Amino acid sequence: MTDLTALITRSETEATLSPLSDHAVLRITGDDAQTFLHGQFVSDVNALALGHGQLTAWCSPQGRVAYLLHLVRISDAYFVLLPASEAVRFVKRLRMFVLRAKVTIDELPQYRVYGLQNLALGALPLVLPQVQRCVEFDTGCYALGIEHGRYLLWGEATAMACTAQRPELAAMPIEIWQYADITRGYPEIAGNNADTFLPQQLNLDLLDVVSFTKGCYPGQEVVARLKYRGEVKSRLMWCESSRVCAPGTKILLDGVSASAGQVLRSLQITADRAVMQVVVDIACVAEGASHTADGDRLNLRWPPYYPAIAR
Repeated sequence: MTDLTALITRSETEATLSPLSDHAVLRITGDDAQTFLHGQFVSDVNALALGHGQLTAWCSPQGRVAYLLHLVRISDAYFVLLPASEAVRFVKRLRMFVLRAKVTIDELPQYRVYGLQNLALGALPLVLPQVQRCVEFDTGCYALGIEHGRYLLWGEATAMACTAQRPELAAMPIEIWQYADITRGYPEIAGNNADTFLPQQLNLDLLDVVSFTKGCYPGQEVVARLKYRGEVKSRLMWCESSRVCAPGTKILLDGVSASAGQVLRSLQITADRAVMQVVVDIACVAEGASHTADGDRLNLRWPPYYPAIAR
């Protein structure tokens, strides 16, 4: 396997561009698009201004996150960026709720998505967008700021190919973007992870994804009950291990048979080093208990945005 260590080190100091072949783009239009989307997602879509984006989620009636995606409002359309493996299922699910609403949902297979990191001013002919702001840097090509120094770029394949060839951007494999997502605490929901976690377990409340004042959406009662009457007992963290573990692998405590959490996603860095995102019991972490996954001891770490007062 390829040793990613050197590339990770380079990505911390150079402007890098990674083709996100695991992402798909959708476009949602129609007179009722805003009202429809506002009633489907956990975020406040009515508050999403032109040229802005938001991370959002669609939940099952049980309040579990079924889809996690970026929603961007551009002109009279909403663009959706989400894992390609979930796109067909997501479109089918949304169309079930359209009914008589004037809403059109289009898949855009001709579009490509890239992840841009550590871009210095002037490296591209655009004014860098702030977090959750979007700019059009070429005809039909857009950049969305998702956090400081990190951007999602998307557009038609031909136009995006020109950007990918710019010499001031170091070409990096998709794993470099995934490494940053994992260690910075940005979850991804795909495959068997769908319909498993409440938004708060994925830290979506800490990432300002969930609106608790917007009104109804699928699963809203469950999500709100956890905030106002319950306690978030498990949270998303990341850790290092000697090998990757499949999503859903149980996290165990030494000497305890009951599960303390499970693996969300993982990435192999070298032959004997991997990083993983896990959702684990906060109480066990606070007590300093030793965790293992498939026999490997885990050094659990909080995402950088997690409040220091709560650690």
